[in-house]
Amino acid sequence: MSTQPNVTLDAERWKLHLKAVGDSQDKGAYQALYLHFAPKVKSFYIQQGLGNKSEELTHEVFLKIWQKAKTYNPSKAQVSTWIFTIVRNLRIDYLRKKKIEEVSDEEQSHIGEDGKLDEKIEAAKSKSRLLSVFKLLNNEQRNVLQKVYFEDKSHQIAAEELEMTPGTVKSRIRSAMKVLRSHMGGEEL
Repeated sequence: MSTQPNVTLDAERWKLHLKAVGDSQDKGAYQALYLHFAPKVKSFYIQQGLGNKSEELTHEVFLKIWQKAKTYNPSKAQVSTWIFTIVRNLRIDYLRKKKIEEVSDEEQSHIGEDGKLDEKIEAAKSKSRLLSVFKLLNNEQRNVLQKVYFEDKSHQIAAEELEMTPGTVKSRIRSAMKVLRSHMGGEEL
């Protein structure tokens, strides 16, 4: 026995139901479509890994069917193909929206934690330039800057540790800063 006549009869019945929904918003025809296709739609979404959203997406599909039934053209596609085109498009829309929201949340958290992105990039560039210019200083200049600015020691303590006078420490700082400014393009250090 062939099941072909039943499939053809079913396809014709769904076309009539969808046409009734499109033409006169027939609630009985809509309910028949829902009872037949909703479990298939929900199952599709579950198989696609959207189990937690399958119910919501299925309802959206049937809302679209209700709204767009009058645009259905039976000469272009079977009802099942038309419905599953809506299903596929809503899945794509949902995944795009989800991806955008995830990216936005991720960007917001990074900006919220770390300050403005442009400022971070600029600070990193400045630090990189400063480190490359820092290598141009002689050992005495680097040592004085290390003690005073990076170790946060007073001129007096730096002078004692480096076995220099406080005046020499100040002089080395001034000459080091002059070199740094000239190579950094006069930027504030």
